[in-house]
Amino acid sequence: MAKAVANECASNFISIKGPELLTKWFGESEENVRGIFDKARSAAPCVLFFDELDSVGVQRGADSGSSGAGDRVLNQLLTEMDGAGVKKNLFFIGATNRPDILDEALVRPGRLD
Repeated sequence: MAKAVANECASNFISIKGPELLTKWFGESEENVRGIFDKARSAAPCVLFFDELDSVGVQRGADSGSSGAGDRVLNQLLTEMDGAGVKKNLFFIGATNRPDILDEALVRPGRLD
């Protein structure tokens, strides 16, 4: 369906699976997020489809025993989403089976509402 939206809008399409962004190396996951958005900006207009969004969009602070890597990745994603919307040429579609665990900042109006 997301691919059809991109075709209908005559836009490029980039599909991202959330777990593919995550790595075990410090800072590399955040770099992966920046790389996806750099690629999308260079291909604009573009539709970014985030599959399994719950893997990177879980509520911040939910896992107090972790190193905070998930929070850093989500913060980077939110920062990139805010900066990408300025020119109105990047569009976001997210899919998840667990909308109840998504961070409120991710699903607020103007991001993935």
